[in-house]
Amino acid sequence: MSNLKSIPGWSEMSGMELLQFSITHPNTNHPIRSADLQKWLRLNDLSMLDTDGKWIGTLASIANDPATPEQIRRRITGLLSQFREDPSAPIETDSDEYAGLLAWLLQHITLPTDEIAKFYELGQGRMYPLFESAEQAEEAKAAGIADDSETSHRQRARLAGARFGEQFAQGQDAGEVMAAIWGEIINGN
Repeated sequence: MSNLKSIPGWSEMSGMELLQFSITHPNTNHPIRSADLQKWLRLNDLSMLDTDGKWIGTLASIANDPATPEQIRRRITGLLSQFREDPSAPIETDSDEYAGLLAWLLQHITLPTDEIAKFYELGQGRMYPLFESAEQAEEAKAAGIADDSETSHRQRARLAGARFGEQFAQGQDAGEVMAAIWGEIINGN
């Protein structure tokens, strides 16, 4: 499952920046086995080999369309070549190298939501969360910051408890130890 905190610098980003990041980084958690990706592409009529060994389908059409950005055309051609060269090799859909291609394809190819979910299942989920709006991203960020703050308070309380135990075991007055520790906690030390 993707986690907001996996986004580098998430706590410093605005909701709009988080939304943009989520759109431009559709990486999977793990590489997808080549055979599994080829099967998924074939089942969705995106790419398959015809009887002459020529790639056909939506990806081949996009790769041959001069209106498609050159970088996208090269990535698709490289992906299809990789299928031929080593069909057992994993396709590194978890890398930033594929993020641009995945983002472009998700924006330009209409696929049912359940098929997109199946794609991510092949890569053991999405690496980064996908936000539907800047507001949703801001809400997730606020919840993440609150969670971090709660975790920090719990850690400080555990440390205070350990210090109390140590100092009490050394024979110091329990009331004085507690007063000093509470004073530090309240002052944020």
